[in-house]
Amino acid sequence: MFEIYDIDEMEAEALLSKDESHFLDFKSKLASGTNLQRLLSAFANTDGGEIYLGVEDKKTTPYTSLLDLWNGYTDQEEANAHVQNEAVHINPTLPDCTYEFFSIKGRPEKGLILRILVEKSPHVHYTSDKKVGNYKTKATY
Repeated sequence: MFEIYDIDEMEAEALLSKDESHFLDFKSKLASGTNLQRLLSAFANTDGGEIYLGVEDKKTTPYTSLLDLWNGYTDQEEANAHVQNEAVHINPTLPDCTYEFFSIKGRPEKGLILRILVEKSPHVHYTSDKKVGNYKTKATY
C-alpha cells in the first residue's frame, strides 16, 4: 500500500488551483490507460513531472468551488489498474516513480487522489502502441 496524506480543504484548494504545465498534469480517474501511458512516458522522456489522478478538468467540468473538481478513488484498490497499467505496458519500465494518495480531512466522500511523481529518465520510454511521448511538444512519435 502507498502512503495516504490527509490535507485540509485549504491545502486541497491550493493544489487544485495550480496550472497544468509540462511538469504538472491533472487527470480524471477515468482517464484511459493509453492517455496515461503517453503522459507518463512523456514526463520520463523529458524533464519529469507529476500527475494527479482523480481530478476533473477545469475546462470541461462545471464547478462552483475548486473542491468540486476533486473526484477521487473510493480506495487504493480502485486506483490499482492505473498503477499496473504504467508498470506493465511502458517499455522499458519507468524507474523511481513515487506514488502517494491524498484525502481531504473530514470529507471521505471526495475519495483519494493519486499523485504519481515521474523522474526524468536516461532511457527513452515507449507506450504499448510503440509511441514515444514528449511533453514539451505534447506529441507522440
